[in-house]
Amino acid sequence: MKKKIFITLAIILLAGFIAYASAGYYVANSILKIDHSCGWHEDALPNTWSTKIDAHEYSNLSRSRLRENFPSTEYHLDEWDNVYFPSRENGVQLNGWLFNYFADRPIVIVVHGIFPNGKCKPESNLIASLLIKQGINALPTLGDGRQSGTSESPSILHVSPESAVGGDLAIVRTGDKMTIDLNKRRVDLLISQSEFKKRRKKKKLLKIDNQTPWQEIFRNTVGQLEDGACIKSRSQYLDVATKKGIPRNSH
Repeated sequence: MKKKIFITLAIILLAGFIAYASAGYYVANSILKIDHSCGWHEDALPNTWSTKIDAHEYSNLSRSRLRENFPSTEYHLDEWDNVYFPSRENGVQLNGWLFNYFADRPIVIVVHGIFPNGKCKPESNLIASLLIKQGINALPTLGDGRQSGTSESPSILHVSPESAVGGDLAIVRTGDKMTIDLNKRRVDLLISQSEFKKRRKKKKLLKIDNQTPWQEIFRNTVGQLEDGACIKSRSQYLDVATKKGIPRNSH
């Protein structure tokens, strides 16, 4: 009986090892087969890129037609500098295009050729063109959440209170103008008081569905970032060893 159990367990372990190794081989082999070149856009430049080149690769007819008929030439840029960035990986170098159209303003660097998210698509050129045509050389960010990659622009993060709990960031609309004074740490939305009150009245709180008990505990007990995102009842537990004695060991 013990021998049968041992043989069964050995077979199960062997089968598991084979399945694990096979899956690893399949994933690794699939990655190695991926085309890391820019494909149809290999030779694209800021003044030559086109969405027509890969229009035939889209099975969705409306998307294919959009790319086929998009007037790419209207958004071509004729002046740029090639820039290069070292990578943490040995032998890998990132390259990009520097569009310095406004000498007295910050710049936007569009990096291209990063696989697989961009896959050398010409959309990055379109974004650069739209910004430059509007006289924008940098795009600051203002939001009520954590963000990455904004250290090179005067971005304002962790606006508090956040819109999910009723903060006024939720009343901002596309096209609104605002003034930002970093020295005074002040942001003013340039709308009338009547419009401000109307938007506040129509503001609706997002109904949040907790996915775990930890999310529920956090949302019910932790305050906003204006107060350090601390537990609301923290004042009851200051100098706890003196006031309430040393807590018991949790192990």
